[in-house]
Amino acid sequence: MGSVTVEDHGNKKYGLRVTNSGRAQVDSDTTDTIERNLDLGKIFFVRRALTSIADDGYNQILLYTGTSGAASGGFTSAEAYTVVNAASGGNAELEIYESPTVTASGTQLTVYNKTRSSSVTAKSTAFHTPTVTISGTRMVHRIIPSGGGEATEGDQYKDAPIVFDADKNYLISVKNIAGSAQPNSIALTWIEKA
Repeated sequence: MGSVTVEDHGNKKYGLRVTNSGRAQVDSDTTDTIERNLDLGKIFFVRRALTSIADDGYNQILLYTGTSGAASGGFTSAEAYTVVNAASGGNAELEIYESPTVTASGTQLTVYNKTRSSSVTAKSTAFHTPTVTISGTRMVHRIIPSGGGEATEGDQYKDAPIVFDADKNYLISVKNIAGSAQPNSIALTWIEKA
């Protein structure tokens, strides 16, 4: 028959429809997934921007996803549904590696909760300038074009996010291949899923 969407005072949206027999049927919460995860304080982000990186130089973030088990906010796993954004003032290469061999993590970065009023903390940790001896399994290799180009991998609006497995490390690397020093940045946004 017909259907409408209703919203309760908790801002949850439910589908209300009339069945063929004329009875009202309430469907489960249809609130946008991003909005729901923001409400729950489950979306985190970290970024690193450099004003000048030498030709053939790297900007890198090492992300350790959290271990399985109980976590802050009641999460039971730290599988990370991740969107990676990288930008460069000149030609650059974006690469994402799974399980690199790391001898030193580097300098820890602050991981922020996108819901600023939330007390939920990420199980994942991030570092810049790690010492990597073996890159690991390359999952992504993309070229960022010159002239202020940007590359997005795992954009929830264009394709599915990259699902980083729990209890693993991932290397996100942007290499300047422009022939001269250029600015570049990496931003990671992820949802820690149970």
